[in-house]
Amino acid sequence: MGNMSYCRFENTLSSLLDCLEHLDDKLEDESELKARNKLIKLCREISARTFKAHVYNLKHDLKYLREHLNDAGIKPYAIYWAKQHSMPEFESTLIKYPEYNQHPDFIKANELYNELKKLCEV
Repeated sequence: MGNMSYCRFENTLSSLLDCLEHLDDKLEDESELKARNKLIKLCREISARTFKAHVYNLKHDLKYLREHLNDAGIKPYAIYWAKQHSMPEFESTLIKYPEYNQHPDFIKANELYNELKKLCEV
C-alpha cells in the first residue's frame, strides 16, 4: 500500500530506519537483493540532490554578501546572515557528505566557503 501524502515522509522514515538496521543482513531472495541495491542507489541520489542544494545556497549567500558588502546599512546583516546560515550549513555538509570531497561541485563550494569566510571577517 502506498503512503498517503500527509504522512509520506513519516512512514518512509520508519521504513528506512528498519532497512538501515538490516542493511548488512545476508539476503537469499533475489528480488530483495535487487530492491536493497536500488534503495542504496536512491539514497545516494537523495544525498546528491541535498548536497547540490547546499552548494546553491552557499553560492547565493556569497553573491548576496558581495553585492551588499559596501552598503553600511546592510553589511552587518549580510555578515550575520552568512555566519548564522550559509557557513554552518556548509560546515554540516562537510561532515554529512565526506564522500563528495572530490566532486567538482564540492570543490567549487569549498572555494566559495573560504571566500565567504574571508569576507565575513570583521
